[in-house]
Amino acid sequence: HELYYCHKHAFLVYSAAMEGRSLLAVSAARNLTSKCHIQYVGEDIRGIFQTYGPWLLQTLLRFGKWDEVLKVVSNIKRQETLMRQNSMSLRKLSIVKSSTLDYTYAIADYAAAFSYASLAPTSNNSSMRMETCNSARTNLNRFLVRAASGLRKEKLFLIDFGTLLDMATYTLFGRLTETCPEVVPLAREPTFYWAKAVKVQDGLPYMEPPFWPMNIRACFGNSLLKSSSKHAAAAADVFKEDLEVSLRLL
Repeated sequence: HELYYCHKHAFLVYSAAMEGRSLLAVSAARNLTSKCHIQYVGEDIRGIFQTYGPWLLQTLLRFGKWDEVLKVVSNIKRQETLMRQNSMSLRKLSIVKSSTLDYTYAIADYAAAFSYASLAPTSNNSSMRMETCNSARTNLNRFLVRAASGLRKEKLFLIDFGTLLDMATYTLFGRLTETCPEVVPLAREPTFYWAKAVKVQDGLPYMEPPFWPMNIRACFGNSLLKSSSKHAAAAADVFKEDLEVSLRLL
């Protein structure tokens, strides 16, 4: 019962997002947490269900709801703090070691860094921009520590968490180098990182719904457009390919 109930919610999140129905997608993603309790159930069901914990964050990111992302991240961090404080009682419940929660916490840091980087261009002055980029840097560093942890080697169905964490790293570097390039050591052009992320996503095995709920190829096309008018044709090819990939999922 839990498996099908959660899986149907995940399908609704992804299909609504593909149609651009943000309210429905976000509502279904909230239900993954509030009704399915996926952050706990996922550890029992295992497999792709362990990746659904942060789907609310990733759905909000997909629709550019940066401030809402930061509110959800704040709640997740409070939850993590409380769980650590109550670790003794949690041991009795056998959920101290949870890949589902570890992945959710990692993506929460990722989502915060991505959101701060996305908010940086809207800052009214240089000091505000610097503060926003510093917040992005802080969360980037937290994410990179989690991404390099033992979670990387833990297996999902057909892949491991490391593959998704690599994809998250490339997309985050892509956004950071667009708005806060000083945050990324030895930074390359944003399109370099977006192309890397697309390559990782294309290498994922087929899954319904897909392992990663964000549209990376569209972000790559957008990055090409923003980088130079000379890349307009290349961007159009990326967007066309994105449509073709989406049609194969229907």
